[in-house]
Amino acid sequence: MSTNNNQSGLVQDVKVKATDMILPATLIFLVLYYPLCLLLQVLGIENVIISDIILVIIYAALCGGLYLIKHQCTMNNKPMSDIVPLINANVGVKFLNWAIITLAVALAGVCIQNGHAILLPAFLSIIVGFYINQSVGQKLWELREPSAAWRPYHNPNFTPTPPQPQQGRRIVTRKFSWTEILNDMGVKTIGTDEVEVMFVEADYTDENSPHYVRSGNPFKNGQPMSDADYTSMAATVKAGSGDPYERTALSLIVQSAEEVCDKYHLAEYEMYNLLLRFCQYSIEYKVDDESAAINNIGEYFRFPGETLFDGEGDCDCKSILAYSLFDMLGADADLVSVCVTGDDNPNNLHNHAALILRDNTKKVKLPPTYPKVHLKGIDGLVVYCEPTGKGYKPGEIGPNVDQNSVLVI
Repeated sequence: MSTNNNQSGLVQDVKVKATDMILPATLIFLVLYYPLCLLLQVLGIENVIISDIILVIIYAALCGGLYLIKHQCTMNNKPMSDIVPLINANVGVKFLNWAIITLAVALAGVCIQNGHAILLPAFLSIIVGFYINQSVGQKLWELREPSAAWRPYHNPNFTPTPPQPQQGRRIVTRKFSWTEILNDMGVKTIGTDEVEVMFVEADYTDENSPHYVRSGNPFKNGQPMSDADYTSMAATVKAGSGDPYERTALSLIVQSAEEVCDKYHLAEYEMYNLLLRFCQYSIEYKVDDESAAINNIGEYFRFPGETLFDGEGDCDCKSILAYSLFDMLGADADLVSVCVTGDDNPNNLHNHAALILRDNTKKVKLPPTYPKVHLKGIDGLVVYCEPTGKGYKPGEIGPNVDQNSVLVI
């Protein structure tokens, strides 16, 4: 993927810890402090200790409330730019932080000595806010790269470094662009955002090649005669071809998607959306019996490497590719078969493939903006994903999909 300066000018910002919101909460608390003291007097609360306790509770509530607002904004890729100017000058300036902390401690001591304890919560908030502010970092809202949340969960086979090609074996590349995907997501792109993968050409085109990938595909050797054949053969393809270039290609696409998230400051959960849209936009839809690459076989599930090499496939090819990408990422996904009802399916047979995502609190949580559904025969709420039609977000179900027909492969 090409590298560009991270100067997108976009308003998206990334997720932060609760502690990163302490300083803005402190500044808001100080602005409100005098009106709050007057309000306590109006309410007849004269006891200083009780007043201080109430003010500390209000301060804590501001810290928590501001974090909840920020979290909700992040989950919808919305900024909090109005708060940025208030604290930008202080972030990362340790001398200034310590100077303010020292002054606040001194003034707190003076207040206690002179019997002005009502001001203690104000100085306490200053000490806490500016002390914690030292760990925020040089960039105001940036806790970490969004992709950093996924790296601990990558599939153990995550291998973005291509294997060394054997002499005399011709390597071909396939290049895929993120531009249309990002534009449709409302992201203004800068420069070139693309990923290039490579394959040994003979392994996908020459049946005499000792490593011919398609020879291991059960759909090349026979057509399914029953539902049991269908699911068994599909499960074999779902497991991958074993081609090291296939494994590297999947890893590079995942890595590239993470770089895109980092470059445009997209939240971590956008990886779900990016990889799903990659399969929708980057792979041309073509039914099996019209695809010369697979000799127009009537029913053929491609290995993910085949789909990337051919640059085309139908719903099952796209779904297996999507599953493989999510699996390489470390997401909890399942490949499913469903029935799409209509005049061309009078017997309501399973005629479509898709994915479901499961929430896992130990990894990157699915955002609340993704509609979750309960599908018959599947435990818990899941997010249905449509890898075939362009523009479908996670959670959006295509027309005429029978939600009671879902079968996990």
